[in-house]
Amino acid sequence: MQTVAMSPAAVEALTRMGQMLIQMQVLEKLVSLSLTFPLRDVGVKTLDALFAAEAKNKKATIGRLIVALKSRVDLDDDFATMLDRFLDYRNTFVHDLDRMGGFDWQSDSGIARMHDFLDTLASDTEFISKAFTSLLVEWTSANGVHPEGTQSVRDILGDLDGIATSIFFPKPVKGTP
Repeated sequence: MQTVAMSPAAVEALTRMGQMLIQMQVLEKLVSLSLTFPLRDVGVKTLDALFAAEAKNKKATIGRLIVALKSRVDLDDDFATMLDRFLDYRNTFVHDLDRMGGFDWQSDSGIARMHDFLDTLASDTEFISKAFTSLLVEWTSANGVHPEGTQSVRDILGDLDGIATSIFFPKPVKGTP
């Protein structure tokens, strides 16, 4: 096998791409957990139904999880826009980098384009992850569950601790004004 020489900027981009993949996987798990517990379907009323929902959510694509999320709660407009951009960037990243445009491994400008793309994707992924983490922390606390390490998680969330109430809004019940 022939080894291809890569610039330090290209190696850094590849390293960031690996880190980004892991961060997106964590985010997908946070969304799945949120749809299984705090934002569960109103039809889930038994433990068996909860386990079935958990299994279903674990297998769902992030796109399907976001559709389910939007059907269960109203979202802050800016957050909804960020979710849509995240999904578009995530799908470009995972399925078709050529769709990004302006990217190549040979030129400084092409590699810079990848870094710009990763900057946006990383920023969105971090904010969305913190929003869902905040939701899970608030839900566990509201339900009398105080897992060890909750304060550490709140410290990591920093200014975003408690943000879930500004992002996720209950859908109006049909038949009420």
